[in-house]
Amino acid sequence: MIAPIKTASRRNMLITSSLALGLLGLIILLALLETILHLLGFSYSSIPREVSVQFDDTVIHDMNKRSGRTVFEKDARLLWRLRPGATIGVQTVNAAGFLGRDFNPEAPLTIACCGDSCTALGLGPYPERLASDLELVLGSGRASILNAGIPGYSSLQGLRLLERLLEQNHFDYVSFYFGWNDHWQALSKPDSTFIQTSTPIVLIQNRLAFLRTYQLLVFLFKGVTGRAKIDPTRTGTEHYRVPLADFTTNLEQWVGLARRHHAVPILMTAPAGPDTESPTNDQTEPGSSDFLQHTATEFHVHKAYNQSVREVAARLEVGLLDLEHLFNESGQRFLIMNDGIHLAPAGLQLVSDNVLDFLIDQHALPADSLIKARARRTFSAHRPNVMTAAIEIEPSDLTGPPGQNRTLRVRLNNTGDTVWNTSSAYDFAIVRLGCSLYDRDGQLLERDYARFTLPHDCMPAETLEFDISLTLPAEPGHYRLEFDPVNEGVAWFKKWGSPVCSIRLHTT
Repeated sequence: MIAPIKTASRRNMLITSSLALGLLGLIILLALLETILHLLGFSYSSIPREVSVQFDDTVIHDMNKRSGRTVFEKDARLLWRLRPGATIGVQTVNAAGFLGRDFNPEAPLTIACCGDSCTALGLGPYPERLASDLELVLGSGRASILNAGIPGYSSLQGLRLLERLLEQNHFDYVSFYFGWNDHWQALSKPDSTFIQTSTPIVLIQNRLAFLRTYQLLVFLFKGVTGRAKIDPTRTGTEHYRVPLADFTTNLEQWVGLARRHHAVPILMTAPAGPDTESPTNDQTEPGSSDFLQHTATEFHVHKAYNQSVREVAARLEVGLLDLEHLFNESGQRFLIMNDGIHLAPAGLQLVSDNVLDFLIDQHALPADSLIKARARRTFSAHRPNVMTAAIEIEPSDLTGPPGQNRTLRVRLNNTGDTVWNTSSAYDFAIVRLGCSLYDRDGQLLERDYARFTLPHDCMPAETLEFDISLTLPAEPGHYRLEFDPVNEGVAWFKKWGSPVCSIRLHTT
């Protein structure tokens, strides 16, 4: 009876020894593989790595300092949010912490427009234009649009915000417009370093995600499923706010979150339009350059993010508004502001129109809704669309001594579809007649040589006739004066394709 016991004991010891040796060998192999991958510089990320790290309060202070007012306040989950009661341009932050109208969850049709400053800001942001058009089509109170755009937000912040929104309200549709802030370089670390989480699975992934071996396994798995891709945002030691692989995962989680709460997701690509002309007085995104280091835009990187949006939309069968393609194919002028990122008024309207069209395809609106909206909507300098003019200046040739004041006769016809407002609570979104000074060879000498106030608001098709007093240049010479109306803080009219009026000037 003793021999079998000794044999069993010896067998157990051999098994234990074999397992221990095998485990040790595996550890050595993994350590060797980890070292090799590290030396080769291999790195791949498929999830937002999140740990509890203190977000520096000075960042919020600097953002507000740059904005010139207290616009942002700290948020433990989202890093920052808009401060209720603050003003940005002509908009005021409501009690819920968003720009624009208060949200009515009881409306028959509810939409949350999530995004960054491209959604939040502009003269008539697209969520506001969408709300106005739905009111024209459906009547008052039949639809409620939440402008959930926050300046400076990345897709990770947008994902966390959507979680909060869906805990509080039901939405029929939710739209996604992110990308620009995701591929800006972070000052120190990616967004995911600062945003906290308590999800056990994500916490486990956090621990594993720092291992190159784990990253390799994930990469190989994604390769088998056709989802691995080269990430142009992971080069050298640079840190991007949300690397491309993380951006894709955020998209997938955003879609899944919306569907779990019975909301229809709408994905949008973010159009780009580089423009080299100097702005007149363009609005800039408050705080955009405070948290991130704004370098020259790498448009090839941005296109990779837009392509990720398309691929996720196709793979998950999600509604897609490919704004990058639509803007390129529209043939319209001045859809994007001078920074190449933020949408000009006509671009904002184009987004709103495409959302309306999407809702029609979803049978959420009558088939003639877009036609009715276009027939009934009106535009002003505060919420413009196309601003063009026909200008006549007399005399067309001007001669006089340097520094002399001369009176000119102006005939100005509104040939566009937008009312020219001449007053505002702020010093922008009003129309004035501008004058630029050029030398005889066409070299710009002074963009804002003179500004002239219009006699009163001017309706489409209306003509204004008035006199202006112009001071001639102090130096003798041959010049050219170029007259063009300007919507202050938005653009000169020639950006819409409006013809300018030039006169020759000789001072002796």
